[in-house]
Amino acid sequence: MSIRVEFHDLADKEFEAAFSYYAERSPRSAQRFKEAVNEAVRRIAESPESLPRMSGPNRFIRVQRFQYILVFRPRGPDDIVIVAVAHTSRRPNYWRRRT
Repeated sequence: MSIRVEFHDLADKEFEAAFSYYAERSPRSAQRFKEAVNEAVRRIAESPESLPRMSGPNRFIRVQRFQYILVFRPRGPDDIVIVAVAHTSRRPNYWRRRT
């Protein structure tokens, strides 16, 4: 069984903003950030139920070596949506109303 993982439109914009931030400082850091996010997405697809719960159906995974988490929830039995690419030190829970 293959689980599909997609980014909410606003989470995709958050990823792009974070990537741009790192790219302005160091193209290498930006590439490492992208790779770390891709690895987190792979882990979500592989075993979403094993990752920590936040509230309700929401779970999260830390992006290795960066101060970001991916917040996600199931949208169906084989479908997951990443609702936020959230910095761990800014605006907690701002994403909760996203559907």
